[in-house]
Amino acid sequence: MNPYTTATAQEAGWIWNIPLFGRIGTGYVYASDYCSPEEAERTLRAHVGPAADDLEANHIRMRIGRSERSWVNNCVAIGLSSGFVEPLESTGIFFIQNAIEQLVKHFPAAGDDEGLRAAYNRQVGNVMDGVREFLVLHYYAAERADNQYWKDTKTRPMPDSLAERIEQWKTKLPDSETIFPNYHGFESYSYIAMLLGLGGIKTAPTAALGLFDYTSAKAEFALVKDQAKQEVDRLPSQYEYFAHLRRLTPEERAQPLVA
Repeated sequence: MNPYTTATAQEAGWIWNIPLFGRIGTGYVYASDYCSPEEAERTLRAHVGPAADDLEANHIRMRIGRSERSWVNNCVAIGLSSGFVEPLESTGIFFIQNAIEQLVKHFPAAGDDEGLRAAYNRQVGNVMDGVREFLVLHYYAAERADNQYWKDTKTRPMPDSLAERIEQWKTKLPDSETIFPNYHGFESYSYIAMLLGLGGIKTAPTAALGLFDYTSAKAEFALVKDQAKQEVDRLPSQYEYFAHLRRLTPEERAQPLVA
């Protein structure tokens, strides 16, 4: 049982695998302009294998976008009623949490307050727009271009601000000053991991780093790798951990499994 979700690129999108204790949740997010529902189901079943033979596929049409104003008069849209973007980064719960926190911060003392309502709408809108930029990067920055779908991901229009940032990142990796300027839940290191991992945009580190001696850094990386291996050998597997929790009382679950 893997302790992480896996996203695997496909001919017209990507397939997610989420390992749970009793099952594995799997789905195919695809672009209908490049793939029919029947083709998508065949791709998904081939990916899952024999375990999917007796299961029915649930076809869901995604409505992508956000409300221009999530708070209107005395009604506030939270979660999917406010907006939805592609699920690649699993931000649904984050959007709900952020909206609730912002509602508490902007809740009027009494009556109606248009200023608070407008500020709330700006913050919620900025969060979704920032996540949208980060998601666009997943496709634009991917090195893959072996069919029309993946070729088109490099030529679709993108926000002007993102195009400018990408040009900056080609000569200097992202930092807190060059990513989407408003809070949207992702830090600069997430952008760095995405760009380096996808490989479609050639980037460069800060030029001054070329003047440093790498000896100390390499020693630190080796230490981290060794410590990680020790933890893997010492700790229980993901399945063992959850199986243990199922046998515990709520009071016992508060105690660490490994001292």
